[in-house]
Amino acid sequence: MVRAAHSAVDPPTLKTTHLQIGQLFRTNLSESEQAEQIFEIANHCNLGQELLNNAQVRSQLAELDLWSLDKFMRPSDLLLRQ
Repeated sequence: MVRAAHSAVDPPTLKTTHLQIGQLFRTNLSESEQAEQIFEIANHCNLGQELLNNAQVRSQLAELDLWSLDKFMRPSDLLLRQ
């Protein structure tokens, strides 16, 4: 169903939509909720990263990616993924 929705939307609109979703997550979720959803948030933001033209916002995305990587590499999380 998601693939069908993606194929019905032109790529520039899709990138805008992903970026907006990621930004809404960042704005509307608490820090603990963001921590739980970090991979989904980072994915949405990265899918729209081409639209970011502000150095500060790009830096924030890089921090988000590092936060996501840090969570991915934590030993306790690795045990849960096995």
